[in-house]
Amino acid sequence: MALPDFVLLITGKLKDDFLRLNTHFAAIKSEVNAIVLGSADAEVGQAHVSTAKGESFTTLDDRIEDIETDLLAAESDVSSLQSLKADTTYVDTQIAAVASGSPSGVYATLVALEAAYPTGTTGIYVVTADGHWYYWSGAAWADGGAYQATEIADGTVTPVKTNFLTTGTNKINPDTLQHFKSINITTGAVETSVGENMVTDNIYTGDYGYLVMSYLSSGGTQSLITAVGVAQYEADDTFISYAADDITTLNASCAYVKLYIPVGYLARVAYVMCELASSLPSTFSTYEAYKILFLHNDDVERIDSVLGENILDNSTPTGKVSYIDIGKNKFNPHTCLHYYYINTTTGVITATANENLVSDKIYVGTTDKIILSYVASNGTQALQSLGIAQYDSAGAFISYSTASSATFAANCYYVRLYILASFLARVKYIQAELVASAVTDFTTYAPYMAVISRPAIIKPAEISLLSELFTGIGQVKLIGDSITAGVNGTNYKNDGTDGGQFLFEVYGNDYYENLNGTCWANMLRDYIEEKFPACTVKNWGTHGLSADIFVTVFTEAGSLHGVPDLIGDRTVLDFLIEDDDDLVICMIGTNDRDDSLSLTGFKDNLQAVVDYIVTKKGKKLILVSSIPASVANEEDVLSGSGGTYFHMEDVDMVVSQVATENSLTHISLYRAMVEYVSLTGYAFDTHLDTAGLHPDDDMYGVMFDLICREIGLATKRSGATW
Repeated sequence: MALPDFVLLITGKLKDDFLRLNTHFAAIKSEVNAIVLGSADAEVGQAHVSTAKGESFTTLDDRIEDIETDLLAAESDVSSLQSLKADTTYVDTQIAAVASGSPSGVYATLVALEAAYPTGTTGIYVVTADGHWYYWSGAAWADGGAYQATEIADGTVTPVKTNFLTTGTNKINPDTLQHFKSINITTGAVETSVGENMVTDNIYTGDYGYLVMSYLSSGGTQSLITAVGVAQYEADDTFISYAADDITTLNASCAYVKLYIPVGYLARVAYVMCELASSLPSTFSTYEAYKILFLHNDDVERIDSVLGENILDNSTPTGKVSYIDIGKNKFNPHTCLHYYYINTTTGVITATANENLVSDKIYVGTTDKIILSYVASNGTQALQSLGIAQYDSAGAFISYSTASSATFAANCYYVRLYILASFLARVKYIQAELVASAVTDFTTYAPYMAVISRPAIIKPAEISLLSELFTGIGQVKLIGDSITAGVNGTNYKNDGTDGGQFLFEVYGNDYYENLNGTCWANMLRDYIEEKFPACTVKNWGTHGLSADIFVTVFTEAGSLHGVPDLIGDRTVLDFLIEDDDDLVICMIGTNDRDDSLSLTGFKDNLQAVVDYIVTKKGKKLILVSSIPASVANEEDVLSGSGGTYFHMEDVDMVVSQVATENSLTHISLYRAMVEYVSLTGYAFDTHLDTAGLHPDDDMYGVMFDLICREIGLATKRSGATW
């Protein structure tokens, strides 16, 4: 109970006791006088005594003893109050300690404050380590809570307040543009316009002094432009100025800008680039699509606490935001150092002739140990011994061990893993989990995702290919496996002899575009380019691919579009997705029945594909699930023992789930084909090759008709000659 409340309670109790005593004494005096004066006999007096206070007393002596008991209780209460009350000295000390309420000083840590004033002092002091204020209680430094602040609730912080997310060079986010809008050049107000002009979201300028506008034309030429209007605003939204220039000098008080983009850029608005510069630039930087970047692995992996009602920009770590999840697998195969090992004595990372690998830093946070596991090619997961090197926060080496788990030293800040070249082909199936000391075994494998991010700020809206075509989309890319590539169709080529473009080479295998072969994807390409001449469509489907292979890191010397290149930490998607792509249509999953080992693995791999195309590359995406396989092929599901791991209807369900979770358009050729066969009696299996997977020309034609129906494209009637 607080001291003021206690004082009020005791004071009230004493007042009641004294009132009762006065009443008792007055009653006794009256009774005695009456008896002494003869106005009442003894029996009457005894009767009054017996009924006094609503209690029963045999004699007057009994009643007097009860009164004495009350007096002793009151005396005890007074003594207790005397010992427990806040005396003048104590109250003066407490008031002096907090005085004006303004901090008397600021210290980095509580330890530093205690060292400065070991016996206390007056005033309050702020500790920056936790953002709390402290006062001297008379015996120790007491925590007064967050200083003039309210602690930030988890999941309430928007991206602009974080210190681990940033945008790339290009600051224009095409997904957040306001359409049919303009900016009043006098007031800076955003107004409705008749034409489909566009206004950007706020672009925060920070400490930059200049803004540069450029544009990448469909012919690949980039140049400065003056058609885009730049409106500058102060932090309180006060309008500063409006101008349309290729290089704009930012006002000293400018906190953010909005851009006005005229309708002429609508079809290729993603190729308008706005960049910020500290010093006066002479030209633009090379075009870059809008993207959101994660800055430091340190910030992503370690979660700190931040207090403050007014949050500084670029100051909030991951634990306070509403759109970041940390994956359980902390081993990132994409950032490993190749041809290196860890010196077991010094912890130094050293070059080697063998393609061994050293992981990036894995920050341990508040966990106690690391557990390592590995999924073998047969799908079996087990504990796996690897080299584990521990380091402190200054990067000083602590220890090295080779084991499937390791308990962290008290001062361990991060670890690195050393991995032999024998794991190279399947390095992505290594799992590193950070756990409490009591945990002794691994959990089910999950692929590495430093950040599993599906925030509303970057989650795309569902895409309609037809609406994109009508608004003048520039380039559509079709990617997928052999059914997209056109295997088994007439004139199928994968060697470049038909003029098809060289795509990539991995492990000695060359992959080319099937330029002229019969297949649904080439039919769709030709039809779109006929009806929408401004749109370019490329079919870069490739035999043997899966979502698993899409995101597998290849680590050998190869080539990219015919140009020699050390692949390093590249994936197939790095080869297939181009800067010029506006929309990607991806049909994948048939081969994942072999490659992804499980439906969970397929879903994780497909999500990684979505994250790469949408989040990393900033492309619009439509997911397509493929047609059924033959009955014989579907029956060959033998838990991976010479067959596949799941069925095509399972593939369709996973694709649908991933599309739903990411607000993507999903076209199910699986369901469309099942319905078509049911309604027409089409002899489906007879139109597949001996593998029961690849359609013939007739079925490719059916697939083309079905996908056009799903898209909303009207196709030519049967027998048309025009």
